[in-house]
Amino acid sequence: MNEMKCKCVEFPLKASKAEPRINEWLENNSNLNIKFISQAVVNGIRRVCYYYED
Repeated sequence: MNEMKCKCVEFPLKASKAEPRINEWLENNSNLNIKFISQAVVNGIRRVCYYYED
């Protein structure tokens, strides 16, 4: 069984500023086998966590 790992990245809260950066991050990490994504807002910052298998 593959081990589940997590990478959390912080982005601006405004979608218009965050979306291009999120898409760039996903493009640069396209080799990851992402299983699911969670998002939370912490102190005005969007924190996106990507859960993936090795």
